[in-house]
Amino acid sequence: MKMFKKAILIAALASCGMANATIISDYNKATALSAGWTVVFQGAYGNGFNYASVLNNIAAGSEVALASSASNGATTFDLFAATSLSTLQTTTAYNTTILADGTYWYRNSWSVGFAPNDVIYQTSADVVGAGFGHGDNLPGADLRLSWHGGEPFVNGGWRSGTNTWLNDDQTWQRYVLVKAAEPAGDVPEPASLALLGLGLAGVVAARRKSKA
Repeated sequence: MKMFKKAILIAALASCGMANATIISDYNKATALSAGWTVVFQGAYGNGFNYASVLNNIAAGSEVALASSASNGATTFDLFAATSLSTLQTTTAYNTTILADGTYWYRNSWSVGFAPNDVIYQTSADVVGAGFGHGDNLPGADLRLSWHGGEPFVNGGWRSGTNTWLNDDQTWQRYVLVKAAEPAGDVPEPASLALLGLGLAGVVAARRKSKA
């Protein structure tokens, strides 16, 4: 059920012409909250926070999203992408990403964030497509999120898409959001599966009888 819902969301976003359907730009905050997302951390780009502690306080099995917005009062998230808690807790090597849920993620002592492809250049935040001569011709600069640090502290945030040099900015906001794991009721119980199996067996037997 969960994967089916995610497939529908990705297909819908792709039909809107998104360069990467799993990184959402201009995502309405009210829509996100009504979809079950809860903000567990919010802070200005110019302030630091204990990223490891925030993640450690999230229940295992939850979906977690990183997001940004131009201000606390903005009605949309500038960028929003989600994956599993275990993905965000994984440490990556310098300039290395891991692919999860259609997005490329990274986390190390240089920076934490996501990108629409596997090419990042950490100096120390990801500066691909920002005029530093690293992947400037690569598409998707507007879908890159990068915050300084991440093991365990996140310091100043550097970019939200093509909005860069946000290290000391007190207006731009960073978010960590959580969506709890779906109830086990979404998975058929063994007894239900057994009844389904008996029903299918009955259909097969009936067909064989009618052919005879």
